[in-house]
Amino acid sequence: MSEALGKKYHTRCFCCSECAEPLTGSFHMDGEGHLFCRIHWAHKKGLVCATCGQTIDGDYVTASNENHHPQCFVCTECNLPLGGKEFLKAGGKFQCASHFKCATCNGPLDSQVVSALGKKYHVGHFVCTGCKRSLVGEPFYGYNESPYCGACNDKLP
Repeated sequence: MSEALGKKYHTRCFCCSECAEPLTGSFHMDGEGHLFCRIHWAHKKGLVCATCGQTIDGDYVTASNENHHPQCFVCTECNLPLGGKEFLKAGGKFQCASHFKCATCNGPLDSQVVSALGKKYHVGHFVCTGCKRSLVGEPFYGYNESPYCGACNDKLP
C-alpha cells in the first residue's frame, strides 16, 4: 500500500501515467490528475536537453525554442559554452558568432552560406582565387586551402 494525496493506493495502482512504473518517492501530477515519474514529468514539461536527449533536473538554457543543459549548449567548432554569448544556428548546429564569418571578407554570415574546403563563404564571395569567377554550383578544386575553377587549377604548378 502507498499513501499519497490523502488517499491509500495499491502499489500497482499508484504509478506513472506514461511508463506504469510504481511511484516511490517524489512524483508529479498534472492538472487532470495524471501522475508522472520524474523522467516523464520532465518530458511532459519539455525539460529534455535537445543536445543530449537526457532530462534536465537543474539549470538550463533555452535557444531556438529548445532546452539544453548549460554544459551541452556549446559551439560545435570550439566546444566553448554559448550561454550568454552571441551565437548562430545553421544546419541544426550552434556556433559562436566568431566562427560564423566569411572566409573572404571576414564579415558575419547570413542564412545563405557556402561551405567548402573547411571554410564558410557568403554566396557572392565563393569565387575562383585565380579568375574571380563564381564557383557556386560549379565544380572546383582546392589548392593551398583556396578554391579554384578547373581552368585556373590547370595553370597551377
